[in-house]
Amino acid sequence: MSSLPKRGGTSKSNRSSLSRRLSLHGYQVTQVCATPSFVEILLGDTQSSIAIGITTPFSMQQGAQKERLDPKDSKTLAPIMILLSQEAKDLEVFRDGSLKLTMLDGKELTVSKDGSAEAWFTSGTERLQSLEADKDSDSGKRQKKVRA
Repeated sequence: MSSLPKRGGTSKSNRSSLSRRLSLHGYQVTQVCATPSFVEILLGDTQSSIAIGITTPFSMQQGAQKERLDPKDSKTLAPIMILLSQEAKDLEVFRDGSLKLTMLDGKELTVSKDGSAEAWFTSGTERLQSLEADKDSDSGKRQKKVRA
């Protein structure tokens, strides 16, 4: 895993300050689960797995096509099923509290921080520990799971 340099500016397009990027080369989406309150994406390789939970509205984009999905509105969630069996490229956690999962084919799933709710959480392999450390150092909080 490598740390990327901080970026300047305040636009959402560059998230102003990327905190960490975790390479997920070899990880494949094995399950997509929806409940009335959150969506969970499970990714795995031959030795470990990662779960990403999303509790607030999020976006999925490929090229110019961008869709808004909401875990609390099941009618919006059908597009996320296309991720099943696809390989992930990387997972990024930004200092502004947002998270982005990029797939090998270019699809991007982005979860922005929601001030009134826990927007996302991750659990799984110890490789997530460094993402947690960066996020927590910015918010002043220490948690077992990575959360925003």
